[in-house]
Amino acid sequence: MKNYFETAFDLLDRVYRKGAFLKIVLADLPENAENRALVTKLCYGTVEGDAKYHYQIARLTQGKPLKPHVRLILKMAMYLLSDLGRPAYATINTAVEFSKRFDKGAASGLINAVLRRFLREEMTFVYPERRYERLSVQYSYPLFAVKRLFHTYGEEAEEIIRGGEAVNAVRFAKGVNGGEYFTEQGVEFTPSPFTNLFYAEKFSRNADYEKGIYTFQSVGSVAICDMIAPCERLLDTCAAPGGKSVYLAEKCTSVTAAELHPHRAALIEGYAKRMGATNLTVAVKDATEDREEWHSYFDAVLCDVPCSGYGVLKENPDIKLRASERDFTSLPPLQKEILTRSSTFVKSGGVLYYSTCTLFTEENDGVIAAFLKNNPDFLVEEATSPLPHKKMKYGVQFLPHDAKAGFYFAKLRKK
Repeated sequence: MKNYFETAFDLLDRVYRKGAFLKIVLADLPENAENRALVTKLCYGTVEGDAKYHYQIARLTQGKPLKPHVRLILKMAMYLLSDLGRPAYATINTAVEFSKRFDKGAASGLINAVLRRFLREEMTFVYPERRYERLSVQYSYPLFAVKRLFHTYGEEAEEIIRGGEAVNAVRFAKGVNGGEYFTEQGVEFTPSPFTNLFYAEKFSRNADYEKGIYTFQSVGSVAICDMIAPCERLLDTCAAPGGKSVYLAEKCTSVTAAELHPHRAALIEGYAKRMGATNLTVAVKDATEDREEWHSYFDAVLCDVPCSGYGVLKENPDIKLRASERDFTSLPPLQKEILTRSSTFVKSGGVLYYSTCTLFTEENDGVIAAFLKNNPDFLVEEATSPLPHKKMKYGVQFLPHDAKAGFYFAKLRKK
């Protein structure tokens, strides 16, 4: 039977070496798996502090080339020692013994020496002296993104980079009193600014989840839905995994949820069935492709487009492992194409909504500016939210350190 270190390593190996998404690999972990909570913490913590550990390992080994499995074992052990406070010598022994699974244990001596030196230095982390480089390493934030944030937000960029803590947000179904539910369950909770959405850090899924009593949904996702007005027919163009579509089905007469991949479309169908959203229809469709019968058919269309994801790094730290400055040139054309195609499905007088979970102008106001230039039959309307936000030229920007989520939202009315 695998111990917690082996289990976490095998999951993280899929993330680092094979490019798998952290949430997806953790979803494969059985609910009753031994040490499930520790494995989850170890996976998230290792990825979240990746650059910080990488920098220390390079320092402690004088830049010696290391095999990927050796570097990953060291990162995991450093997280266990410095952030989780696990017993020092037991942790080192676990890492050393596990390393013998590879290359007949050739690296076990190096791993032992590096971790013992880390202990002798009292687990002190050393960072570059220059500010941008220091922030990049300390918070495992891509250097190019650090520079862009300072260019866009000035001194507030450092708060954005630090980010807020990830929150466990629970949304209750329409007609269920979430406050009473938690009180009866003896669960500590804090109300959010939104109806029936609560923060409950120590609440775990129980049998009522499958009954559709509640669901887990990010505060950013709920805030976007809150800014969308009730209507008769709504299209969600990039809908998986389905949280927004299902919530909007409580506000609108009918919702069509479009998704490119059949297996992700099946996720939406399962979500809708669990939450009792019988007025939701799922369509397998590329958001850039035309569909003649949808022309001028919908009262509202939501384009929650693929983006670089810098607003949700706390929930998805593996985004940083794949981050590339090329995203800022490759993503906006796709975002504009989706928005332009979706605009043809909005009826006269209807509304086109645009959202991302990122922080950069190129993907947000920049996309709206380009769209409006070529589509004069759409006008910007003001969007408001109870969450703290910044009013941009066209939309509103939410930042992770003060809104518990980072995302952008714009509202466009068709004349």
